[in-house]
Amino acid sequence: MIEINFPDEKNIKTAICLISKQENRYIKEFVEYYKKLNINKIFLYDNNDINGEHFEGILSNFTKLDFVEIINYRGKHKPQFQAYNHCYITNNKNFNWIAFLDTDEFLYIRLYSDINKFLSLSKFKRCSSILINWKYYGDNGNLYYEPRPLQERFTKPFYFNIKHNINQYLYSAGKTIVRSGLNLSWEHFPHYLKNGPICRPNGNILKN
Repeated sequence: MIEINFPDEKNIKTAICLISKQENRYIKEFVEYYKKLNINKIFLYDNNDINGEHFEGILSNFTKLDFVEIINYRGKHKPQFQAYNHCYITNNKNFNWIAFLDTDEFLYIRLYSDINKFLSLSKFKRCSSILINWKYYGDNGNLYYEPRPLQERFTKPFYFNIKHNINQYLYSAGKTIVRSGLNLSWEHFPHYLKNGPICRPNGNILKN
């Protein structure tokens, strides 16, 4: 078990690391959502084709504010683990937590509109990372693209009738928010790490 001196909530800083390709239609909604959640910085690894679309034009307002930093990973083949490791090693000293997410993943924190206040809770003091389980929404009967926010188009979660889910709507896998200051590397599984205690959002230690 590890225990790290926990800073006051007003000093907590949280970043997001994501790698994206061909998601110009969705990236602005993602960035706006997490700005409202009080994320301090987004590190966006651009994995588009060399001659493919660019994020810079869509996100120019956010890059000017230094809220989004775009890292050139264009044309790289299967670079997720490389990007995750680069993001953590390069930036973890400047943040208390780094969340590793995809462009279609919107973190919902019940009772909290500020992620830093949530992560400052004493129940996470012993956690090296927090596993946030997925809630799938499927296609919701949408056959064609519509220029509306994802959160308006997909509103009905998928029902799982199998035993390995933690409840009817939450899948057993998910994504991770990782504490800074750890000696770790992503190698085989992009969803959670095995370094130190992995917590659920309720603060309970995950039992493998």
